[in-house]
Amino acid sequence: MFRQYNNKTPTTLPPESSELDLRTDVDRASFICLIRQEAMRFGSDRRVSVHSRPAVFIRQRDGMCFVLPATTQHSASDPRFYAIPKSDVLWTQPEKARDSFIFQRYEAVSRANLLAKIGVLFPRAQVSVVDWLRSRY
Repeated sequence: MFRQYNNKTPTTLPPESSELDLRTDVDRASFICLIRQEAMRFGSDRRVSVHSRPAVFIRQRDGMCFVLPATTQHSASDPRFYAIPKSDVLWTQPEKARDSFIFQRYEAVSRANLLAKIGVLFPRAQVSVVDWLRSRY
């Protein structure tokens, strides 16, 4: 399978990320959704490809959705990740709930690449995610 980005995650923000001003455009991170993996840079260097990846939705504009990619691999010691305990999310399928770690670099993906909404962050978690994200930029 052809992978659009088969190198390591770039150290600079992708050009589309500059379209979002975190100080004014983002007031909360609302829900967790599944995004088609091939539409994202994060995780594109996996040895075994996956169909989708969880991400925290933070904003929609002009048909593009701004999301924070997530992983379930324990990344608490890495300052580029923020832990979201499974108890901070109202899951659509509670039996599949897992702790997640969101990455600091947001990505812009087309709305067509959102596959499903799998959870909603509780209000305290919404605010803390945005506060953490703003502190990173």
